[in-house]
Amino acid sequence: MEQTAGSAPPAAALHFPGPAVSPEEIFWAWREQMSVLWDVAVANRQAVESFQATLSAHHMGTMLIGRATASAQQFRRSSTTIARSAVDHYLVQLYETGGYGGVAGQREIEVRAGDICVVDLAQPVHTSASAFSNVNLLVPRAVLAPLLRDPDGLHGAVLSGQSALGRVLSHHLQCLTAEAPNMTGTESVAVAEGTAAMIARSVGPVADMQAAAGGARHLQILRIRRYIEEHLAAEELTPEHIADVFGLSRSTLYRLFEPLGGVTDYIRDRRLLRCFMEIMSSAQRHRRIADIAYDWGFSSESAFSRAFRRRFGMSPRDTRAVASSQSASWGTNAGTARLEAWIRSLG
Repeated sequence: MEQTAGSAPPAAALHFPGPAVSPEEIFWAWREQMSVLWDVAVANRQAVESFQATLSAHHMGTMLIGRATASAQQFRRSSTTIARSAVDHYLVQLYETGGYGGVAGQREIEVRAGDICVVDLAQPVHTSASAFSNVNLLVPRAVLAPLLRDPDGLHGAVLSGQSALGRVLSHHLQCLTAEAPNMTGTESVAVAEGTAAMIARSVGPVADMQAAAGGARHLQILRIRRYIEEHLAAEELTPEHIADVFGLSRSTLYRLFEPLGGVTDYIRDRRLLRCFMEIMSSAQRHRRIADIAYDWGFSSESAFSRAFRRRFGMSPRDTRAVASSQSASWGTNAGTARLEAWIRSLG
């Protein structure tokens, strides 16, 4: 099996920090290292002066895996951070010690030692973590999303460390962390494929159960949302068309989507998110923003810009500028640039 993704060799390693430095130097270096994905903050000056952190990571071709330990801190990923990083992978974390509380999208979450959580890096999240040790697995959306019934519903899902599935997946992630440096490229890619399937089968049902808890109504919404996602660029994707496809009256469809802000707003929001990711993408930087908007069903550039600013707090042009300036600054720190290059190499 050939390696199909990743420009770095699968067993390549990255370690932080380097030679012995002071706690304050560690904090500022850690903050820069984490800026690839997170805005990081600590409680006060004393926390900076006593800060400790370590990170080891390995490139597996189609995934990144590593272990981190660090002092208490806050992690935030806002719309601005998402635009700056232009990364929309899934982050699967096993908290071996410590934990955190916070909000992922609209979901309040609490993670304890032994639990496994999933963060969708295309969605906002804000957490406050105690001192911790964790295993981190970064999985491209293109690898994991096709294996899930509801890819967007995985954000903030927590698999209890007290469950059998939680223990099995925990042991797997710990073993993978230990063996990653020893695997060949072919082995790494093969194991990564199996790992994605295991995550989907283990953590995916956590999100599915939340939908199933609402009974047939939630399952119907899930089916309609999947249809919307598959036809998002289609001009005929209107409430009337969806109601016809699913044999519903328009009033029933509107009631189903009322908790999500309404079916029309939901379709627009999903299209805005697709535009957001393409505007941020370096692969799409040659395209006019208006063309991206038109491709995803927006017929007016000015209306699109207004909706985009309301949704993300910045204009489409500013979003592209932020993403472009971040890409241009890779060389400011060798370690940060290497980690960022690895993350972006996943696609």
